[in-house]
Amino acid sequence: MLLRKHITYFFLGLLLFTCLKTVDAAILPPDQAQDSIQKLLRFASKKSYDDLNTAIIALNTAIKIGKEGNLPKSLFHIYRMQGYILEQNSLFPEATAAYRNALTFQTAVNDSSKIDIFIDWAIINKKLGNYKISKEYYTYALKIAEKQNDTQMMSYAYNGLATLHSALSDFEKAIEYYHQAIITFGNTGKKGDLVAPYRNIAIVYLKANNTNLALSNAELAYNLAMEVKDSVNIASCLKTLGIIYAASGRIELALKKNLEALKINENYGTKHDLLENLIQTGDIYMQLNQLDKADAYYKRCFEYKDLLDYITHSNFYYKLGSLYFKQGKKNEAREAFERSLVLSTEGGFKDLIQKNNLSLAQIFEQKGDFKNAYRCLETARAYADSLFNEEKGRNITQAQFMFDVERSEQKYKDLQLKQSRFLLITAVLFFSFITISLIYFLYQRGKNYEVLKLNNAKIALQNHRLEESNEILRQFAYASAHDLKEPLRSISSFTHIIKKRYISLLPPEASDYMNFVTTGVKRMESLLSALLEYSTLIAESNVVSQPISLQSALEDVINNLHTIVAEKKALIHYPATICAIRMSRLHLTQLFQNLIGNALKFTNKPPEISISFQENKEEFLIMLKDNGIGMNPDYGDKVFRLFQRLNKSSLYEGTGIGLTICKNIVEKYSGKIWFESKEEVGTTFFISFPLNLIQFSTPHTEGEVISKKEMVIKYEI
Repeated sequence: MLLRKHITYFFLGLLLFTCLKTVDAAILPPDQAQDSIQKLLRFASKKSYDDLNTAIIALNTAIKIGKEGNLPKSLFHIYRMQGYILEQNSLFPEATAAYRNALTFQTAVNDSSKIDIFIDWAIINKKLGNYKISKEYYTYALKIAEKQNDTQMMSYAYNGLATLHSALSDFEKAIEYYHQAIITFGNTGKKGDLVAPYRNIAIVYLKANNTNLALSNAELAYNLAMEVKDSVNIASCLKTLGIIYAASGRIELALKKNLEALKINENYGTKHDLLENLIQTGDIYMQLNQLDKADAYYKRCFEYKDLLDYITHSNFYYKLGSLYFKQGKKNEAREAFERSLVLSTEGGFKDLIQKNNLSLAQIFEQKGDFKNAYRCLETARAYADSLFNEEKGRNITQAQFMFDVERSEQKYKDLQLKQSRFLLITAVLFFSFITISLIYFLYQRGKNYEVLKLNNAKIALQNHRLEESNEILRQFAYASAHDLKEPLRSISSFTHIIKKRYISLLPPEASDYMNFVTTGVKRMESLLSALLEYSTLIAESNVVSQPISLQSALEDVINNLHTIVAEKKALIHYPATICAIRMSRLHLTQLFQNLIGNALKFTNKPPEISISFQENKEEFLIMLKDNGIGMNPDYGDKVFRLFQRLNKSSLYEGTGIGLTICKNIVEKYSGKIWFESKEEVGTTFFISFPLNLIQFSTPHTEGEVISKKEMVIKYEI
C-alpha cells in the first residue's frame, strides 16, 4: 500500500513538473494545452476522495495552463470541477469562490454548461443556507432548460427546487416540484427516469412522518425499477424501503431489504453504492445489537475507504468508535473517536466534533482521567452552543425565506383575483351590451318588417345601402391593416436600436424580452400582409369575359414558386393539354399558388405533387395530391377557418390564411373544396366547379381523367 502511494506521488510530480516546465518555457499550442488540462482534470477527479491536496495542486496547474493559453472555456470547466470537489469535501467557502470564478467565464460556454453551473451554484448556496439565492439559480436553470426543451435538465432543476423546499420542511411544495419532474420525465416516455422522483417523494413523506405514503411511493419506485430491469435503481429502491421500515420500527424487514440491495450491488453496483450499502447494513445490525455482524460489515468498508469523502469518512469512524465502545473495546473506541475528531476538525463538521468529544469524555471518565474528560466536555459544550446559534440563525433564515415565498405567492394570487374580477365585470358589461343591442335589433327588425314588405323600392334601396356599407367596411379593414404596418416597423426599429446601444445597461433577461418583441412584430406584419391580400382577393369580381387556360395558370404559379421548388428539388406532375375555366386570372393563380405552396412547405422529404382533372355529370373536379406531412382528417372544415394554424411547429411558418383564401375563391364561383389526408403520408385536395365554367379545347368522354399526356416539372440545384 505504501509503495503504491509513493508511485502515485512520483507520477503526479512527474506530470506536474512536465506541465509547469512546458508552461514556463512557452505557451502551449491550444491542442496540447487542452490535452494537458484534460489529463489533469481526470487525475484530480481520481484523487479528490483520498488526497484532496494533491487534487487541488493538479487543478491549480490546469488553471495556470488555461490562463497562459487564454482558454476561457477550459477555465470554466476547471473552476467548476474545483468547486465540485471542494463542495463534496464540505469546504463550502472555498467551493463558493471556485464557482464564482467559473461564472465569470459563463459566456464562453453553451447553454447546457450554464445550466450545470447554475444548478451547482444553487446546491452550494442551499448548503450555506442562502435559500433565496439557491432558488433564483434553480429558476435560472429551469428557464434555460425549458427554452432548450431539455427534459433532463428541467427535471434536475425541479428536483433541486424540491430538495430545497424539503430542507426547509416545506414538504407540500417539495412534493409538488417532484411531481413536476415526473410530468417532465413522463413526456419522454422512459419509465426508468421516473424511479428517482418517486423514491425522493417517499423520502419527503418519511421526513413528514407519513410512513404509509412514504412506503407506497417507495414501492411504486421499486415496481418501476423492476419493470425496466434496472439493477442499480432496484438496489436504491430496496435501500429506501429499508430506511422506511427501520424508521417505522420494522428492523428485521429493513435488514432483509438492505441485504437484497447489497447482493445486487456486489454484482452490478458501483463501488460507491456498495460502500454506502455496507455502512447502512452495519448500522442496522447496530440497531439490532448484533455487534459482531455490525463489526464484520464495518470492516468490509475499509476495502473502499479511499472512496469516502471527508464527512462520510469522519462519520464512519464515529460509528466504528460507538461499536467498539459497545463491545467494551475502550482503546479501539478511543482511537476511532480521535480519528473521527481529527477528520471532523479538518472538515469543520461541528456536530461530529461535539459528538466525538462527548464520547471521548465518557471513555476518559470511565478510565478515571477526569482532567481530559472535563476538557472534552467543555469542548463539547462550546460546540453545542455554536450549533445552537447556527441552528437558530438557520431557522430565522428559513422563516424569512418561507415568508418571502408566501408573500410572493399571495401577491400573485391577489393579482390573479383582481384580473379575474376585472374580466368578469368586463364580460358582464359586454354581454349586457350585446343583449340590449340584440333586443333593440330584433325590435327594429320587427318594426320595419311590415314596412319593407309593402315597399319593394325601399328594400332595393336598403340593399344598395348595405352593399355600400360592406364596401366601406372592406376599405376600412384594408386601410387599418395597411396603416398598422408602419407603427409595427417603428417598434421593430427602435427595439433593434435599444438592443444595439443600451443592452449592456439592461439586465440579462432584457435581450430575451426584446427578441420576443421582434418575433411578435414579424408575426404581426405577416398577419397584416395576409389580411391585406385576403381583402384584395375577396373584393375582386368573379365576372369574367374570357376563359383562362389552366395550364397557363399553373405555369405562372410554378414560375412564382421557382425558388422554393428548386431548393426542395420538387416534382410537379400535371397534364400538358388542359381545358380553360371562366375565372379571374388573379383568383385562379392564387388558388393554385396557395395549395402548391402548402404542399412544398409542409413536408420533410423532397416534395412530389400530382395535379389531375376529371369531368363528372354535374361538376368539373380538380385533384391536387402531395406526399407531405398530412393532416388529421378529423380537422374537417377547421383548416379553412381564418388564421387557423394546425401545425404550430417553428419548422413550418405561415399565417393560417392561405386555405381561407382558397375556400373563399372557390365559393365565389359556386364551387366546393375539401380534402382527404393521412398523417405522414400526404394530402389530396378536391375542388369542384360547375360545368358551365369549363371550356374544353378537344372532344372528351364524360368521367374521363384528363391526363393523357403528362408534363413533369423538375428543378434541381
